[in-house]
Amino acid sequence: MTGLIETGGRRKRRRGGEAGAPAGRIPQYRQLKNPFPAVPAVSEDRVEAIHQTALRVLEELGVKVLLPEARAIYKAAGARVDEASEMVFLGREIVEAAIASAPRSFRLHGAVPERDLQMELGTLSFQSGAGAPNVTDRLRGRRPGALSDVVELTKLVQHFDAIQMLSPGVEPQDVDVSLRHYAFTRT
Repeated sequence: MTGLIETGGRRKRRRGGEAGAPAGRIPQYRQLKNPFPAVPAVSEDRVEAIHQTALRVLEELGVKVLLPEARAIYKAAGARVDEASEMVFLGREIVEAAIASAPRSFRLHGAVPERDLQMELGTLSFQSGAGAPNVTDRLRGRRPGALSDVVELTKLVQHFDAIQMLSPGVEPQDVDVSLRHYAFTRT
């Protein structure tokens, strides 16, 4: 016989069953949906004020774009470009057109098709934390992150089926900043 039996608030495992999980239960962590309506962090009028301020910043203050090819793309799209200062000024109509062209959902491809995620409003996805300069554990305490810690944290995160996306949990302080992004490809 498999499964769990309740005994005075404590769970006992019957032969052949897993403690903590009913027999035959297969958790579906890969395509979770939030069943509740979104709770706005700020009111609609504040969202609109933030949006209008962002549009004004892009149009009046601009963005410094260092790559000449990128400035050429912006210019071709109708942005005002000041080559001397490397500043790009995006008109409201360019930004609004870009927002209108954004898809309502997209597929985030995993290493294998079973790991793909359909990203859309209401989708829940879980990702490990990223970019901490230090790491802490019970045995070694708090210390600057190292590449070996990146490897350990990667193995830990990959152990959990409920975490769909992996990011570098700690910045390896023992790797030069200009080479860190290459170090992650070797771990």
